[in-house]
Amino acid sequence: MYLNLHTVIYNVDDLPKAKEWYSKIFSADPVVDQPSFVSFSVGSDRLGLSRVDKPMVCNDTFPVAYWVGSDI
Repeated sequence: MYLNLHTVIYNVDDLPKAKEWYSKIFSADPVVDQPSFVSFSVGSDRLGLSRVDKPMVCNDTFPVAYWVGSDI
């Protein structure tokens, strides 16, 4: 049974710029701040930003959502 959305991760090519933008929008510092990954708490959910070094093609450019469920 579906419970809730847990995490959404976006691929970004300019991680420092994306981190600055989301920090301003959420009025919060990241809870994880690594050179290739940044994560914010948004209520009970997480927003992740993953750095990519080169343009990606096909489905690799779409966000990835992780859902919580009680039973699969």
